[in-house]
Amino acid sequence: MNIKAGIFSIFGKIASSLLISAILTGFVSTSSASRTCTFKRNTAHCRGENLTQLPLAVLEDEEFKILDLGANNFTDLGNLKFTNLRYKDSITTLLLDHNQIETLAQNDFAFLSNLEILDLSNNYIQKIEDELCVVSSLKELVLSNNPIRSISEDSLQCLKNLLSLTLVNLTITKLPRDIFKGTNLIRIYLNHTEIKNLCEIYFPESLDLTHIKKISASTECHSSDDHESGGKKKIIILSVISTIMGIILLIGFACTAYKKEKVKEFFQTVLYIPRGYVKTDSEIPLR
Repeated sequence: MNIKAGIFSIFGKIASSLLISAILTGFVSTSSASRTCTFKRNTAHCRGENLTQLPLAVLEDEEFKILDLGANNFTDLGNLKFTNLRYKDSITTLLLDHNQIETLAQNDFAFLSNLEILDLSNNYIQKIEDELCVVSSLKELVLSNNPIRSISEDSLQCLKNLLSLTLVNLTITKLPRDIFKGTNLIRIYLNHTEIKNLCEIYFPESLDLTHIKKISASTECHSSDDHESGGKKKIIILSVISTIMGIILLIGFACTAYKKEKVKEFFQTVLYIPRGYVKTDSEIPLR
């Protein structure tokens, strides 16, 4: 009996130790998770925590408008399971700046139906296509400091609510001519870019051109209406010049092909000069 009692006593102590350890581990884990994000004034601050996945244990049941995930180690936005957030529809601002993001996919932000501000600056994104079209509510987009090589023409045209676009410090040198056509953009920031074809681009009438940065002093950029009116003026000028040149050539040909009498008849017939206006042979000295 004493042996059995001793065995039960040993097992009891082991079980108690394991239970206490589990409780402490859970407590520490919860405390550690809670330290990854802090909440203040409708904002979930999860910045600079070396995160690679969304801390659902902390965020899942919290309601907030601003989600700050900047300065972490996110590479694949597919791992950010926003669909698991209970109050995902409340999120209006998402900060993902200073991460390791290289590519975007169409489903990355599909469940953030009310997202208005998206900051993807200081990442490693190389191209922008139509991945952001699912975020039709977007009003402000920041793509600064990315090694972007190409932006497709239809990447922004689908964002009808977009008002502000920041493309500061990009290496891209050319944008599609109609990239802003059909948008309602008010502000476009292009500081420290090397875009060479700004004056070929059609800017929407809603755009405040004073917000376009990095335009050389000798370059003037115009709206689409200015481009059209300028084109019409060029056509008119070229037409007038062509007409004048044609008349000059016609006169020169007539002068060399016909005798002086024929030239007088040519002027009277083609240019409708009255007969008495042209001088006679006796009035024109022969050379």
